[in-house]
Amino acid sequence: MSDGEMAQTVVRQAGRVLVVDPDGCLLLIPCRNPDTGRVFWITPGGGVKAGETHEQAAVRELWEETGIKVLELGPWVWRRRAVFRWLGIEYDQRERFFLCRVAARPEVSPERLTAEEHDVLGEARWWSAEAIEEASEVHFAPRDMGGLLRALLGGPLPSGAVEVG
Repeated sequence: MSDGEMAQTVVRQAGRVLVVDPDGCLLLIPCRNPDTGRVFWITPGGGVKAGETHEQAAVRELWEETGIKVLELGPWVWRRRAVFRWLGIEYDQRERFFLCRVAARPEVSPERLTAEEHDVLGEARWWSAEAIEEASEVHFAPRDMGGLLRALLGGPLPSGAVEVG
């Protein structure tokens, strides 16, 4: 980029799913940023396509990334704004997290991932809030995932989406 060019920031809407099993464990996927090599654990989800709602994007992305099919999500409980570089592009991502409690741990299958997603996403794993809080060398997005999960599952659901930036 020349001195006269300004870097464009892409504003991206995203829907994410907090899949929680009967034991209170959260399904997370390791993601490696191709620009930095940094690995961080995220909830299933991704960008909203034209004509989709956040909920529709979250359901679609959950199915694509994990093979888990849900027809309806629970409430929108968290919101987050994340600014990051990905493949040389700066994104200003606005995320909505929806709660999805499952009666039993569903089988997770990455067979619907794109080639790019296979390169950056690892094997999904179920995490308890305690395990997240104890994993001091592991990065989570959002950062305080353990405390946020503990608060979400420890009492009544929030009346509106909580900022978890």
